[in-house]
Amino acid sequence: MVTGLEQELRVLKSIANLQQIPRNSVPDVVHNKLVGLEASLEILEQKFEDFDIFLDMETQNIEKLQLFAEYSNQQLKQIQDLQSKAPSFLMKENFNMDANVRPNELSGDIKSITVNTTKPKVRPETIKLKEFDNIPKSTKGRITLAQINESLSLLYDMFNKKEKLIKPCKKNKKQHFSEIQEYETKRVREHGSETFLTENEIRGSKIFQSGIATGTSILHTLRALHRLRMIRATGETTYILQKA
Repeated sequence: MVTGLEQELRVLKSIANLQQIPRNSVPDVVHNKLVGLEASLEILEQKFEDFDIFLDMETQNIEKLQLFAEYSNQQLKQIQDLQSKAPSFLMKENFNMDANVRPNELSGDIKSITVNTTKPKVRPETIKLKEFDNIPKSTKGRITLAQINESLSLLYDMFNKKEKLIKPCKKNKKQHFSEIQEYETKRVREHGSETFLTENEIRGSKIFQSGIATGTSILHTLRALHRLRMIRATGETTYILQKA
């Protein structure tokens, strides 16, 4: 389909060809018309050039929009990944009523009922001397059996404290929302549903009070004894308790 501009351009070009006719063979009126048409032709050609420039700019804008759309999709995927890793109580209200709650107590605000659905971890068994002696000297260094058992008990308390902090109850959700949210962003597939501690949290405990070398030897020994598992992911080292 031929547009109006294209038709006009064709006509102007055809008329411009008439300029090749000798001047003395063309009346003045016709000659003046041809000069005017030539000027109009130049203006029209300039408009076509401007239109090409406009098209180039629009093409660049479209490319920028495509880049923005790709970036938005990436951000959306990251948000969806965070949502999939977030604990269920951050996404919706979950209430597990105690069997001992009386019927008349249910008439109040159900949201005020706080239930701890998290079972406390079983305290790990004390490490025996024979088990401790099987660990190479290069791993345990100068630490003693008493130190290793004391450290294991301390870690148990730290894990339980962390578990109580992140348990799905209304009180924790309100008071420690940002802390819980930051904690859950560090959870990876290897953690499963287990509570974990970061290496920085353990380094800030009494385990490292005697020095970095002693604290490091304790962690290495507990790993060798299969009481502690180290998980490296998301650029941070974390630990979970293991059953012997």
